[in-house]
Amino acid sequence: HWTLRELMEQPEAVARALSYGGRLSNDKVVLGGPDRNIDTMRGIKHLLVSACGTSLYAGMYGAKLMRDLASFHTVQTCDAAEVRTSEFPLHNSGLLVLSQSGETKDVHNVVKQAQKLGIPMLSVVNAVGSLIARETGLGVYLNAGRENAVASTKAFTTQVTVMA
Repeated sequence: HWTLRELMEQPEAVARALSYGGRLSNDKVVLGGPDRNIDTMRGIKHLLVSACGTSLYAGMYGAKLMRDLASFHTVQTCDAAEVRTSEFPLHNSGLLVLSQSGETKDVHNVVKQAQKLGIPMLSVVNAVGSLIARETGLGVYLNAGRENAVASTKAFTTQVTVMA
């Protein structure tokens, strides 16, 4: 029941993800936090994308898009449960984390590792004011709505939409 309902809610979730905060303006995508920190974002040459579960699959797709567009010199994807500090490139690196809840423990551990190294971070989360959103200090909210089904369809669809 929940899965079917959430599948049917995907068009509205995508519309909210695109329109939240006026993201589309004059044929340009506007992402408040990242746009205000554009100099920091431009300095990133090596990106690590990290997440767990369904968000990891969305991150893999986003990483593929970034590689295809040659947005960075390197783009790596890693399950947050497996990230070690030694895997972070030390120079010109950045971290993109994804979490539906914004509270995923393994993702939060990756954020803490990046903080210790002074690595710029960006989060893509569904939950406004969540732990990961606060800790990264820079992020994009999905506005997908509550997820009850295990499949997390709305979060996946909106994460992919925001990264595209």
